[in-house]
Amino acid sequence: GRRIIDTMRRTFPSFKFPCPPYRSQTYWEEAVYSRQPGLLGRVVGAVASDPAARMEIPPPPAFEWGEITLSQITAYSYVNGDKNGDLRSFGFHQQKKMTAMTTFAETIGFDIPSEDSRNGSTSSLLLQPPSPRKPIVIMGCGTSDLGSDISEAGLGPVIQIDFSPAAVNHMAALHADAVSSGAVSFVVDDVTDGMRSISKNGASAVIDKGLLDAMYMDTQNPFGGDDGNDLTHKTMAAAYRVLEPGGVFLTMSYTAPDYLCPHLLKKNKRHNKSRWRDIEVRLLPGVMYFYRFRKNR
Repeated sequence: GRRIIDTMRRTFPSFKFPCPPYRSQTYWEEAVYSRQPGLLGRVVGAVASDPAARMEIPPPPAFEWGEITLSQITAYSYVNGDKNGDLRSFGFHQQKKMTAMTTFAETIGFDIPSEDSRNGSTSSLLLQPPSPRKPIVIMGCGTSDLGSDISEAGLGPVIQIDFSPAAVNHMAALHADAVSSGAVSFVVDDVTDGMRSISKNGASAVIDKGLLDAMYMDTQNPFGGDDGNDLTHKTMAAAYRVLEPGGVFLTMSYTAPDYLCPHLLKKNKRHNKSRWRDIEVRLLPGVMYFYRFRKNR
């Protein structure tokens, strides 16, 4: 379905396709995160002394591109998602045709024995890392449980960022114990403005589940400020800034590389190569694309 929409957008570039104003903070604050619990919910929350139960009701996880869960991708198989060689236009080699088995831990940069990830064996594909790392940053966390699941899996401390105070406040209350322990934190920040709450080289991995996809879909519906294409490049620059050398940026998308890559990479091949050591497009059949960027050391 997404390819049909993308093809129509390319064929009729001047036509404004219907799309929610994903880049508008007001939209998220008032239309998405403002639903209040009913009387029964408020009573139950008061009796249980649960502040989270009395707050706004979050949308279903699918709204956050969240039908995919960590349990589904703890170990997963994928095929080459760049079969047409679109990455070559941006200075990178075309991927080999392949089917592979790997883990989410490997995807975000943990060292996994390469022979296991290529022969389909999961026997020694470790989920839990052998040593501590810098925090993992989730961009545009919304109300998704992905970040908390990553923390609970032992992959490291997680900093979750969103520009919606309502979403951040709700999630912080919902995961108060994890916040108190330092395993998870929730921060109001704007990824299109440098993600200044995170220090330079301060993250071992940066993960996006739907943020760049939303910006891409909203490109033709500007609501003041920069066009979506400029915002995606600013977001990519922020991810690059906060990643430690050799760190991995992962973005999950329903959009194929021939449509999305121009929104993630510059036309200047030298610029791209100066930032990213390698890029992979992994297609999880029937699920989505994983775009995996590894920062230069």
